[in-house]
Amino acid sequence: MTGAPTDPQGTPNDRPLPALRRLADPIRRSGVDATARLALRQFLADGDRDLGGAFGDGAAATDLVAARAALIDRVAVHVWQAWVGDRAGVALLAAGGYGRRELFPHSDVDLLILTDGAIGDARQQRALEMFLSTLWDIGLKPGHAVRDPASCRALAQSDETVYSSLLDARMLSGDATLGSALIGALPDPALWPPAAFLEAKRADRVARRRRFGDTAYNLEPNLKEGPGGLRDLHLIGWLERVLGTALLDEDERAAVASARERLFRVRYALHLQAGRPEERLLFDHQRALAQRFGYRDESRRNLGVEQFMQRYFRATGRIAAACDDAIDRAAEHLEPASTPVIRLGDGLVRIGDRLDLDDAGVLAREPQRLVALLAALARVPGVTGLRAGATRAVRRLLRDPDFDPDRSEVLAAVREVLEGDTVQAVATLSTMARYGLLARLIPGFARVSGRMQYDLFHVYTVDEHTLRVLGFMARFAAPGAGEEFALARSIFPRLPQPALLLLAGLFHDIAKGAAVIIRCSASRTRSASATRSDCRGPIPSWWPGWCAGIC
Repeated sequence: MTGAPTDPQGTPNDRPLPALRRLADPIRRSGVDATARLALRQFLADGDRDLGGAFGDGAAATDLVAARAALIDRVAVHVWQAWVGDRAGVALLAAGGYGRRELFPHSDVDLLILTDGAIGDARQQRALEMFLSTLWDIGLKPGHAVRDPASCRALAQSDETVYSSLLDARMLSGDATLGSALIGALPDPALWPPAAFLEAKRADRVARRRRFGDTAYNLEPNLKEGPGGLRDLHLIGWLERVLGTALLDEDERAAVASARERLFRVRYALHLQAGRPEERLLFDHQRALAQRFGYRDESRRNLGVEQFMQRYFRATGRIAAACDDAIDRAAEHLEPASTPVIRLGDGLVRIGDRLDLDDAGVLAREPQRLVALLAALARVPGVTGLRAGATRAVRRLLRDPDFDPDRSEVLAAVREVLEGDTVQAVATLSTMARYGLLARLIPGFARVSGRMQYDLFHVYTVDEHTLRVLGFMARFAAPGAGEEFALARSIFPRLPQPALLLLAGLFHDIAKGAAVIIRCSASRTRSASATRSDCRGPIPSWWPGWCAGIC
């Protein structure tokens, strides 16, 4: 196993990749004897060692996976030419992740052998068998399928995963006309109408979230199938190809690219660490990878492994949010032009099942409208998200370093939410967390976002745990909670200030993001005149004065 990257946080540097080793051209249809097979195995081992060394030196993982795909291309084409040659009517294609040029150290090498009909020629059949057996002999372990174009299309039409794999397919060798006729016709609305493809992928994503914990904060996440994992990245690309339009703007694409590099880097290291195609970031692997990337324990409350995982969860959170946005914008792109527009007042508009703003620029001028927008998103029945314009206006405001969340009008809007209906208040707080407003309002919440505790007792990150605590409070307040939470339901209506309970729940774990715990009581330890500098630890500047005013 190669050494740790030289930079302490596992961030890639500008070190160039090693040149791909030269492989002599084969004599076509001459076969691959035992000596040549040993040489090819050594060629692969040398190439993987070079790439592993480059990873240890800090080369970008996105470059490394493309370089490994190029390495496998060279070997696969060499063996194909040695056994099959350039026969008409048969072609070799890369599919899936290999087709996307994303090969990690132990990724599957998915191949499609495309023929123009049944393989009746015994010599050709024998050549194909020897091609595949040679790949196995030299250690590639390819996944393969042998089909004609008609069966490929029929299977793709019945299975969106096959269709997705073909969208990523590319030619390697053989009959280029045959291969191009298949993949050049994709995407094909006759096989998968865009609306049907979107619905199938959306349903698949919901099923994946349910299967892998229904949360991006599973403490042993699956890097491939989990929320914010590789499948979410792929889904954005597939939707853009099928719809023929960009679903992310330049800033969003840059944020996803940064998160993608982080995810790729962790997966590359995990494959090297495990020595196999491992996708679960198990606790034992987390410790080893944290050390590999140079994270060190700062204290019992700030372990290196916790720092490492926080960066991972923040990256996958950005990818999951981008995928959510891409799905919503794809649905918006496909909706009929006749979709009714319903004006909700206060500058809010409902179009279909999403909310928009009459004037996207209003948030910059009147930032308190952001709170009202997110409250409406949580309150209006049947609404599933924001339209593209509103989402980008929200993201733009929250990225703006000059946005001051401590403005009195913003805090008044937050207070109005907290003092309103408890169930709706909790839904709004969760929405504010999802879009990043809570992190801007409360510095301590930003620090606990994606923050895990490395033990078997805490099964969620601190921010997710906090939101779930608030969720239970909402259930206490809900009319149907009598049987499930009889005692809590009987007490909750008698609380003089339910908003204080929500704040207590919101702040109960806030100090876990600070190196030093800051104790603060609204009416005892801190006064209403506390300054901003007094409370720039985990507690926001408005907390003491807000609480002192209602205690």
